[in-house]
Amino acid sequence: MSVLDPSGLIVSVRSTGKTKIVWHGAAKKGNVDIYLSAKWLNWLKNLPANTAVSVAMYALLTLAGGGAGGVAAGVLNYALGKVVKLALDENIKHFKTGRVFKFKGWKYKGISHQ
Repeated sequence: MSVLDPSGLIVSVRSTGKTKIVWHGAAKKGNVDIYLSAKWLNWLKNLPANTAVSVAMYALLTLAGGGAGGVAAGVLNYALGKVVKLALDENIKHFKTGRVFKFKGWKYKGISHQ
């Protein structure tokens, strides 16, 4: 989101974000963006690492409409585990903005702020 500040410059305003999964095309292609809100990231940060990964994977798979079958389920579980690990490994004590984790062809492509 961008806004105009009093000096007339366009300033980017970041958001605490939403937690959701956005697929780009067929799920089997593996093009997905995983959005995690700041509130969710802070909550996960306070859990033990193994618990955080399990809870996040369960919750995100529920958001995605349930577990996928076969190879897709394994790959999606891997992607979600990677997302949670990346989020927890960030050297941040308190998240102020959400994060977007991007995958293309089931390969991690990067992270950005919401």
